[in-house]
Amino acid sequence: MRRFLILPVALLVAAGSFAATPYFLDRSGTLWRASATPDGLVLTGERDGSEVVRSSVPFAIGFDGAVDTSMQVAADEVTGKVAVVWQRLWVAGVSEIFLAVWNDGSWVQVTTLSRDATTFPRFPSLIPTRISSSAMAR
Repeated sequence: MRRFLILPVALLVAAGSFAATPYFLDRSGTLWRASATPDGLVLTGERDGSEVVRSSVPFAIGFDGAVDTSMQVAADEVTGKVAVVWQRLWVAGVSEIFLAVWNDGSWVQVTTLSRDATTFPRFPSLIPTRISSSAMAR
């Protein structure tokens, strides 16, 4: 009986940790990932087993004790832009939410989404939506 319980529990734990991974697979087959490093956030793109993009967000952490966490990634296949949101914990009780947009080899936007770091904003998320438009010729 114990063996039968171990497998479902292991699968639930693995699924939970996999779901928390900050990644996005676009239609071209590029797997976009965001990861925290001691120097700041890094975006990587991998296709067919090889890394095609590796870029650090041009906003370094700046001092010891700060850490990037809660990264979320989304890609827009139409424009080719990749958006990353994350929480930067500066010190205990002080954090900010940031947005960075990468397009065609460079960072086109890095901005803060939180207004007051002392309110301790947490848990950013990207919710991609589909928008379509059409034009009619007269």
